[in-house]
Amino acid sequence: MLILSDSLGNECYSFAYKRLNFEHRAQVVIESTVTSKVTSNTFDDEVNRLISEYASFDKIINKLNKFSMYIEMMVKTYIISNLNIWSKM
Repeated sequence: MLILSDSLGNECYSFAYKRLNFEHRAQVVIESTVTSKVTSNTFDDEVNRLISEYASFDKIINKLNKFSMYIEMMVKTYIISNLNIWSKM
């Protein structure tokens, strides 16, 4: 996870699902990326509240290994950033 921030106090979370290249083992291939909505690191807003409530380290359930934890954080951040796709089922 990478936290991108600017001088105005805005930030977003960026995730990338990576794997090794099958032909050249020294190269990395990015399969997919997820970037959260831009949020303020000084003021609380809905994105900050939801990420801290569902996708923070303390709230991650699957801590069996780093990959599982990372994927869970990535999926939760994607859902939080795209609330219109979540039907609350």
